[in-house]
This record gives sequence, structure tokens and C-alpha cells, in this order.
Amino acid sequence: MEDKRHYGIADGKKDKEFFSLNLTQPYRSQYGSANPTAVVGPAIAATAVSTLAAVAFCKVMSKKRRA
Repeated sequence: MEDKRHYGIADGKKDKEFFSLNLTQPYRSQYGSANPTAVVGPAIAATAVSTLAAVAFCKVMSKKRRA
């Protein structure tokens, strides 16, 4: 039987996390990456930057709509 932990499913129940950055680590290790966890920091930083950009965009559009 296939191990489904890397799909976010354990014993038929969904894990608390919707998507885990740890999903990429086994694949990066499998293909010979020297540091498979190196993508975690940049992924979190990119998420934070894109979230801030979206909030700023919504604020600007909200002000334009009122004017």
C-alpha cells in the first residue's frame, strides 16, 4: 500500500496543513540536491512579499473607488 503522508493524508484523515513546503523535500533529495530544505526560506519570503503587494493593491483600489 502506498504511503500517503506526503500527500497531506494520514490514516484517511486530512492533516491540519493545507499545503506543506515539506512536500518538495523528498523529491529534491531523490534527485541529488545538496540542500533539499533550501527552498523553505525563499518560499516563505515570496509568500510574504506577494501578500503585502496584494494588500497594498487592494488599499489603492479602494481609495480610487471612493474618489
